[in-house]
Amino acid sequence: MSIRCPHAEPVRAFHLQGWRLVFDNHATIVPEPGATVAGCLWNITDLCEAHLDEFEGYPDYYNKCKITQQGFTFMVYIMNPPLNFNNIPHQSYTDLLEEGYQDWNLSKTLNRV
Repeated sequence: MSIRCPHAEPVRAFHLQGWRLVFDNHATIVPEPGATVAGCLWNITDLCEAHLDEFEGYPDYYNKCKITQQGFTFMVYIMNPPLNFNNIPHQSYTDLLEEGYQDWNLSKTLNRV
């Protein structure tokens, strides 16, 4: 985030209820009752959002969705269908996600039902 959104401010770690982390070359979330995804919340500027839109391929690759949980309303990027769960992400991509989980002291086991 410091490179893509230098004005973004970290808010807190967060456990998104009712969603599951999945991969189709890249990460996305899908609704699944009983599942939980560990992540983090950021305050971003309009310029940050514009940079993220470009980086995430919005609106062609990812779309945006607003979610309200635990007193927070926030935007998430969700991959556009159809999803192909046979497309495995590159190791450098999963390494980057792993680094984020470590930075925020998040448990990867929360990404399962």
